[in-house]
Amino acid sequence: VQHQLQKKMHRVYKYRVLILLASLISIASLGINFYFLKPNESDVQYITMQTNAGMRTNFTLPDGTDVYLNSGTKLTYPVWFDTDERRVELNGEGYFKVTHDAKRPFIVNIADKAFELEVLGTEFNMQAYATDEFVNTILVKGSVRLAMETTSGIRKTVVLEPSQKANYN
Repeated sequence: VQHQLQKKMHRVYKYRVLILLASLISIASLGINFYFLKPNESDVQYITMQTNAGMRTNFTLPDGTDVYLNSGTKLTYPVWFDTDERRVELNGEGYFKVTHDAKRPFIVNIADKAFELEVLGTEFNMQAYATDEFVNTILVKGSVRLAMETTSGIRKTVVLEPSQKANYN
């Protein structure tokens, strides 16, 4: 009887070891597939919303942020936002009511990439037409951090508080 019990325990032990090995191999193969199949920057698909002259539009981004675009404005954003940040590119004028997400900052770039706005609060207006000399930002609620790169390559930052306006040439 004891010999039969030992045989049975040995089979149960082998079965558990095989299940453990199969689980480890499955987890390892999933990890390897995820590493090699994760999307590259070039694989990201973008959506461009553009308003015609004399028209205005409003819509909601995938993260729940409400966007109001003025006439002749173009906004480009990814179909799905990254896990680290929510980055959009603006050429024109837009009013943003940003959905709060402390783990993923909302960042607005203008076309020449020398000016970047990181949202620390919720509502702001930004005017950055390619034909204008100035970039104007007016903060309504919360706070925003402006990061500007000078012609000499020095990066400066400014934090706006509600009802403040920043002009960047």
